[in-house]
Amino acid sequence: MKSLVELVMNGQKNTLKEFNMSGSENSLVKSLRGNFPYNFDDDNSLPVNIDEKPSWDVVQNNDITYLNKTYRFGTTKHMLYFINEAIELSKKHSHFPEMIIKENNIEVNLFTKDIFDVTDIDLSLSKSFDEIFEEIKLVYKR
Repeated sequence: MKSLVELVMNGQKNTLKEFNMSGSENSLVKSLRGNFPYNFDDDNSLPVNIDEKPSWDVVQNNDITYLNKTYRFGTTKHMLYFINEAIELSKKHSHFPEMIIKENNIEVNLFTKDIFDVTDIDLSLSKSFDEIFEEIKLVYKR
């Protein structure tokens, strides 16, 4: 079976239905290494958009401050892919978000449970989750 990126790049939309997104362990961007003009091993080579508005809400509830965002998915397969990638990333950092699943929506809450506040690891994970979601959106549009 061809990779998802190969199918998308070759315009074989009908074959995408056969691709099992829930079983993927690597993100789509990693598989684009050969076709993308940036060196993924060096974070300084990636383009940065400084003027971007924050896409996460900062919520204060009682004594807890956390980041909150709801992701909406077109299909259950896309949602499962996001969940699998988010869990793998969270395992690497030993830092797990709260995820509330409702139909094809996932509400994510990020905070450091030891201090009930947002830390650098929460900010890093929020950016990574957005990147995973953007990869999925890239696949939808093709």
